[in-house]
Amino acid sequence: MKTLIIKTGHTETFDAHPEHTHIVSLGDVLRTTVLLEVFKNEHVTWFTSKEAALLLKKNQKIKKLTTDFSEIENEHFDLVLNLERTNEILEKIPHIKTSALLGFSDKTLPEFSSKTMNWSEKLFALIGKKWAKETYSFHWSSPPSSSSRLKIGLNWKVGQKWPGKSWPLENWEALEKLLQSDFDISWQEGFHNLSEYIKWIGSCDYIVTHDSLGLHLALAMKKPFVALFGPTSSHEIDLAGLGVSVSTEDLSVSTLADIINLKAYRHE
Repeated sequence: MKTLIIKTGHTETFDAHPEHTHIVSLGDVLRTTVLLEVFKNEHVTWFTSKEAALLLKKNQKIKKLTTDFSEIENEHFDLVLNLERTNEILEKIPHIKTSALLGFSDKTLPEFSSKTMNWSEKLFALIGKKWAKETYSFHWSSPPSSSSRLKIGLNWKVGQKWPGKSWPLENWEALEKLLQSDFDISWQEGFHNLSEYIKWIGSCDYIVTHDSLGLHLALAMKKPFVALFGPTSSHEIDLAGLGVSVSTEDLSVSTLADIINLKAYRHE
């Protein structure tokens, strides 16, 4: 059975007001990979953006990865799963040769999208299935740490799309001072280079991160973490028993340091 998944990251799947922008939501692409378990025995083609392709590269559950629509427009698919609501994609959908379509054929959101469900539950509901704790599917490799101490990564920068998520730099600097006597501290690397960014996440033993791509990569790599949420809500993301969520509202540096000290040592 041939299945085509369309997810580029140009819109977030359940955004109430989707707008096509040049900013790709890489985290939204990565968390969509929970659906690959459903199609693990099928021939999956995934159409994505050039920016997001690295997140899906070498994934053994994807038989064909493409960023060029002309490579698939003459193929026939048993199923097309469209998870984008840009005008550009919606205009192409009627012209794809397929026996069945799931996901979006227009910009209308399903009724359940406003209910208290996490993102994975919503994705599975969209295709008529129940989420059974499936996790992200992601290929990565990194050398083991050479340090005798836990290496804590401070994922302090946020992307252009959600600048309001940022916790002040001076707080991160103060956090480093409280932790550096017990841990090796590594500041975020590869902010403008996805390959380097993935390598940096992989090199850390523990991640302190905003609600951002770094959080999704930590989940995909099964890295323990503390995730800072604000103004976004933590209820949409299943932490898979790997981390804890903390609201940045009235969050003190010392409180966060105490949480990290407690949680990080448990994962040694």
